Amino acid sequence: MDQEPLFGPERRISSPENRIVYQTFQESIKAGSCEAQELRNARAEKLITPEQCVLLLFLLAEKLEKRASIDILTNVLNRAFLEPNLEELIEELNSSTEKRRLPIQSVMVIFLDIKKFKDLNDNHGGHKVGDRALVAVAERLKNGTKRQDMIFRVGGDEFVVLLPITDNNPQLLEAIFERIRNSINTDLSVEGNKGMNVPFSVSMGFEVLNKGDITTAAELLNKADQKMYQDKNSK
Repeated sequence: MDQEPLFGPERRISSPENRIVYQTFQESIKAGSCEAQELRNARAEKLITPEQCVLLLFLLAEKLEKRASIDILTNVLNRAFLEPNLEELIEELNSSTEKRRLPIQSVMVIFLDIKKFKDLNDNHGGHKVGDRALVAVAERLKNGTKRQDMIFRVGGDEFVVLLPITDNNPQLLEAIFERIRNSINTDLSVEGNKGMNVPFSVSMGFEVLNKGDITTAAELLNKADQKMYQDKNSK
């Protein structure tokens, strides 16, 4: 018996009912409430066409790949994707001009954590308050950085920001760092016990890799981490 073709002119036309089901599955995938087996079942029951099933499976795969890279609480990238992205930036920085995708002159790595985070959890309402603080910091980071910058939550109350710098003026680096620091720490607070407003702040440090410098992603992160601890212990 001839196998039903997956693609072909006769399979490209879907009914209005097909399109409604297809659009419903699209929304379910975007909402994170759809699984691959549901799509296969819908295809077997002819609720969607083979082409629609393939497109939906691709959409689902993209959604799952993105979900694997994202920290669920703060909606920033997670630790697993930090070093690979930093290594890629280092390679891009030190590649020859004709091979570059980005006109970067240096890479800034910012390391930060929440000061007295344990106290925030223990004395102001528990882990829900700590979670609110993490989300607040992540939102400040998103608003205080540019589109090409990458934000990671690397565990507990620690975050890392990778900034590809396209300006070759080294005097601007400190200004960039201070601008981001101020955008986070200015009037930073979270709702605690009985609706009380609890102010808090973050410790921050940064390290810069310039074109021609030789180092690894791990070494660069460690230096930025040490600078952050210097800031934490200075006050």
